[in-house]
Formats: sequence, C-alpha cells, structure tokens
Amino acid sequence: MPFYTKFVLCSNNERNPVLIDAEETRFWIRKVCPLESDDTQFLYKLKAEIPAFLFWLSNRRLSTEQESRMWFRPSLIHTAALDKIIRNNRSRVEIDMCEQILEVMNEQNIGEFCFCINDLLSLLENTRHKVERYQMRVVVQDFWKLTPAPNAYTYVTYETAYLPQLTYKAAKRTGRYYKVTRAFLENLC
Repeated sequence: MPFYTKFVLCSNNERNPVLIDAEETRFWIRKVCPLESDDTQFLYKLKAEIPAFLFWLSNRRLSTEQESRMWFRPSLIHTAALDKIIRNNRSRVEIDMCEQILEVMNEQNIGEFCFCINDLLSLLENTRHKVERYQMRVVVQDFWKLTPAPNAYTYVTYETAYLPQLTYKAAKRTGRYYKVTRAFLENLC
C-alpha cells in the first residue's frame, strides 16, 4: 500500500529543532508568533471550528499547481526561519573556516580570498583551531561547491604575520587555488 504523509513538528528551539541540509526541499519552516492574550477557551474554540475547517478544506480551490514531488516549488516554501536553521546546522569546521577568512578579508579590506587547503589550514592552526585537511576539503568541495583553478597559477593569499602591527600579511604562492568572495561567505554565516 502506498504511504503518503506529512509530519508537523513543533519546537521552541528556533536554531536547531531538526537537522536540515542546505539543499533540502522537504521542510516548510514557519515561525508562529505567540498569542497576544491568554484565552482559556482557545482549545474549545478550535474544536468548534473543526467542521467548518473540514468543509473549507474539501471545497476550496487550490491556489497553486503541482510543481514538484512536494507539490510546491521549493522557492515558494523557502523562509527566513529555514535559512536560520540551515545556518545553525553547519559544522564547526565550516564555521571556523568562514570566520577565519572573513577576519582576514576585514583586516586586509579585500573582497575576495584565494587559498589552497594548506594555506587555510595553517591560518586555523595558528589560531589554535584543530582542523583536519580532509574536513576542510569536504567543506570546500562538497558544501561550498568550489573548484580549484584549472592549472597551478600564482595567487596572493594571506598568512599569519608575527609582527606587532600586523595580524596577517600577503604571500605569493603557486598552486591550484580556490577563490571565495565576501558576499558568498556572508551569505553562509
């Protein structure tokens, strides 16, 4: 027998009620504002409305056409509350990488950051973050969907400067580097 159902999950936890990946299209997250007044008869009023509500459901005209397996086009049910949960479900490694790159961009006043995995690994290690190379590669390639330069080119990256007036300094390197922009990272974090 075919099985078709929808679940309604309710939670007071706005940040992590469930784990949701960035490309997930099965969730319609709604933030419901609290009641303005305490109505002790609210449940009874709701029960009294059930017959009218069922009549309305069976006789209503649908306002949308079926556009996906979940009926609605994903953009129709994408909400700010969903974005908040997706941002909060990011791994600690991804958040650390994002914050480190943004810190360099802010200090150096640059709009894009070029790096190889080893460049970013040494930046994070100097700030006492314990990160493995393979974890960073998963974030960069699988989650951020970045592709390296097609050939080994010269690029400018940033490294920790051990000088009192500077935190980071520019360094020329050669390799198959990745490039991220400030707008991309700010959209993630």
